[in-house]
Amino acid sequence: MIYIIIFLLTTFSTYIAQRTVSQKAAFYFFSVWAVLLPALLAGFRDSGVGTDTLIYVDHVWAKILSVSDWDDFVNAYNNKDFKDIEFLYLLLNWMVSQVSTDVHSIYFASNLVVMLFIYRAAYDNRKKCDMWLVMLLFLLLYYNASLNLVRQSIALSMSVYAYKYIEQEKWIKVVVWGYLVLLAHNTGVFFVFLLLIYLIFRMRNRLVKRYLSVCFAIMVPLSLCMLDYVLLLSVSWGILPMKFLSYLGELNTTTFIKSVFIIYVLFLLYVLGAMRYLKNKKRRDGELEMYAYFKFVGILLFLGSLASHWAFRLSYYINYPFDCLFLPRVVKLVQRRCYSMYKISLVAILLLAFVLWYWTIVINNGNETIPYKSKILGI
Repeated sequence: MIYIIIFLLTTFSTYIAQRTVSQKAAFYFFSVWAVLLPALLAGFRDSGVGTDTLIYVDHVWAKILSVSDWDDFVNAYNNKDFKDIEFLYLLLNWMVSQVSTDVHSIYFASNLVVMLFIYRAAYDNRKKCDMWLVMLLFLLLYYNASLNLVRQSIALSMSVYAYKYIEQEKWIKVVVWGYLVLLAHNTGVFFVFLLLIYLIFRMRNRLVKRYLSVCFAIMVPLSLCMLDYVLLLSVSWGILPMKFLSYLGELNTTTFIKSVFIIYVLFLLYVLGAMRYLKNKKRRDGELEMYAYFKFVGILLFLGSLASHWAFRLSYYINYPFDCLFLPRVVKLVQRRCYSMYKISLVAILLLAFVLWYWTIVINNGNETIPYKSKILGI
């Protein structure tokens, strides 16, 4: 219930903030609460709420506290004392350690960074989608994961925020932010997927665009079927750290191939149906086509977890921006064209998101964030 209460209060604060954008005092007041409430919930939790927190949060924090000053920190990083922990996450730990020695401080600060980037992405897209829907979908689908996959969640939230530079075609900023995402988590290299799909659908030549989109959609499951070789090459080329070699030998492709085949058939039927509909309406919507393709690739990567658990985390770089950003945009487009369909779509999406949250988090205890424990709050 504590998650549900915070989710509702955060969503309400975001809704009021968007309604009062022109009134700076009210906007900033409700914006602060929208970001602060889930960050405080993350900060107040006990160590161990989240599968990997004791290893990747508490352990790193303890090492950071033994660092005396900036020079010592830089030397420790250069000497690989922190092993393969990424620089931006270590930098955040060091900065927080300068004002507090309590582990709850880094729990709070790391989630605050995630919430800031998600909220800023919602604000930047407020004309294309409702801010409250962006926040609510993030909370239901990815908030609990952010209490576990702390470093990757920072990288993912940065990806969602930085996507605006891809759309604005500010390529220097795209490169800079792509590098920052990589510094936040080594899987950030897959931020390039967002850029590649955007560039494919930006092409004016329909034949080339279709050819490249089909090739990309074939390469994704093919590369997952040969995941052992992909990981070996990535590690040997220095793209991924040595620890990813631990995923070698877990490949199980039989069910994966069957599932991918079914998804391809369903997507083909969808494309044929959409083409027929658009032909009758005598109009095309390239933006919706791109969003549909994003989700198609995201589902392929998600199914990759049938072949390797690591592929599931890779799928976040497509599904995260789609679910948190593109889906609210689609809902807004539907609202402008047919209000009754908008209401049906909104209810269906929120109901599905809540059921997914309840099934994965409450029932199956995904990311091990249930039950919520907090000595600070007396829970």
